[in-house]
Amino acid sequence: MRRLVLIGFACSYKTSVGKLIAQSLNVQHFDTDELVEQQCGMSAGELIDCSGQQALRDAEKQIVGTLPLDNCVVSCGGGVPLSDSAMRLLKRNSVIVWLRTSAPQVQLRLKNSTDYRPLHRTKDLASLTVFVAERDNIYKLYADVDVSTDGKTSQNVAEEVLLKTGSVLLR
Repeated sequence: MRRLVLIGFACSYKTSVGKLIAQSLNVQHFDTDELVEQQCGMSAGELIDCSGQQALRDAEKQIVGTLPLDNCVVSCGGGVPLSDSAMRLLKRNSVIVWLRTSAPQVQLRLKNSTDYRPLHRTKDLASLTVFVAERDNIYKLYADVDVSTDGKTSQNVAEEVLLKTGSVLLR
């Protein structure tokens, strides 16, 4: 099976969908944010606060280079696609799925989240809308498939991803 890579903005269900798909396919799941935390001893948000965004991007790129090329699902932190070199590594033998989420949906999910995220600082919808649009332009560059997560559960999204990628994953 080819590697399945999930990209998208914060709160787009990358982790929960990745876990559901990996369980369904009986393969390993890797989450770059969790791997950063294991490697650096702090969350991605804390690493940004302590050492800046470049430190996070460097850690993510190093981690991406160690991931298996097949038989796994990878949930990427929202900023991984900002690194072209990390995405070149991820593109190898992978199907890249962009989990699209609108700014109002992100705002709603952030309000309901207990996880620390640097985005919690961006509360107003206008600035969040601009931020999401900027990232969407980057996600589009790398995505083989896109799935909207708005108004859906993680389970709904996982099922849709599997429907859209099933035959491609097995090549």
